[in-house]
Amino acid sequence: MQLTIKAGEELTDKEFDQINKVSLREFQVGLTSVKKLEGRILFLLLENQSILAQGQLIPIAPVAFNDGYYSLLGIGGIIAHEKGKGFGKQIMTAVKSYLVSRNKTGVGFCMPKNKVFYEKCGFMINTDSTERFVYRENGKKITDQWGQYIFYHESADRFMEKILSHPDKEILLPIPPTW
Repeated sequence: MQLTIKAGEELTDKEFDQINKVSLREFQVGLTSVKKLEGRILFLLLENQSILAQGQLIPIAPVAFNDGYYSLLGIGGIIAHEKGKGFGKQIMTAVKSYLVSRNKTGVGFCMPKNKVFYEKCGFMINTDSTERFVYRENGKKITDQWGQYIFYHESADRFMEKILSHPDKEILLPIPPTW
């Protein structure tokens, strides 16, 4: 097994096809083109050119909060192609190491059934702020459709600490948090 970290635009056609197939299975949403992965950082656990697990970090900026602007990395697309073998944990360990080495805040959304997994991988959990992460499209507020819990890794900017200390304020995202 080999863990590979690469830019989304560097994916081979075979890797893209494997990611797309498993994304359809897990999330019922496929990828329409490699262009959707441009700018993303892909984490792939490979064995003989087959992907065993995958994950992504998506640059999210500017994130507006409390009269300030922040940059974070959205954690998403975490899928073990075979469950129960520790492949997902290997991806999350690499994601966390990447965040720590670059002093970046990473934020993801998950359902309650996945909470323990992310805690075991060393991420913090927040269960009551998801609806505060807002995206606006054509003037319409879009919120609370991407997971009930937030899992995160904090960096020196203390982004999550700041939002948790101001529970009445929204966090305005530049893109929908479908990561």
